[in-house]
Amino acid sequence: VIRQVSGTETPTGLLHPSIPSLQQLVSMSATEPTILIVEDEVNLADLFTAWLSSKGEIRTAYSGREALELFDSSVDVVLLDRNLPDINGDDVLLTLRAESETPVAFVSGVDPTVKILQLPVDAYCRKPVSRETLIDTVATLRDRADMDAISRRTSAGVAKLEVLSPSLDIEPSDLEEIIPELEAVSSPTELTSVLALDD
Repeated sequence: VIRQVSGTETPTGLLHPSIPSLQQLVSMSATEPTILIVEDEVNLADLFTAWLSSKGEIRTAYSGREALELFDSSVDVVLLDRNLPDINGDDVLLTLRAESETPVAFVSGVDPTVKILQLPVDAYCRKPVSRETLIDTVATLRDRADMDAISRRTSAGVAKLEVLSPSLDIEPSDLEEIIPELEAVSSPTELTSVLALDD
């Protein structure tokens, strides 16, 4: 006896209506992101991997060189430490950006400086970082991946300004006044000029 369950024909009694069909499972897996975690502290890297394992496919690299080996066009988000022992995180970022526009977030204990405005990074998370922050960062970067280039650059610029605002003595409320100017920015140099900052 065959019956119809959620558009899939199955023998009666063999598949409960609440169980997704093979087609649904394939569709669900296709929406999960591939996340590359780059962190040289093994315990911390493994912790981040455990935190995010339910949110997608995880690739874990313990060095900059390994990150470049594991990265390919299927990676959706990169969480990148800056203070790596073999290749500086900034250089890893620039190498990745030369071949891809995949969103990258720094997850670092290095205090950010104005230099991050010149780096093509999409977000900056200071260590220590929580599970919720990492999950939110991945979700935000996935959303930005669908933006046009100008909107994405603007969003990244605002995110970096929010991280820098304590050291730049910029009130959070003032960021709203800067955003319209950021929308016209076409290069990191212009972004710095908007803020009237020196390198």
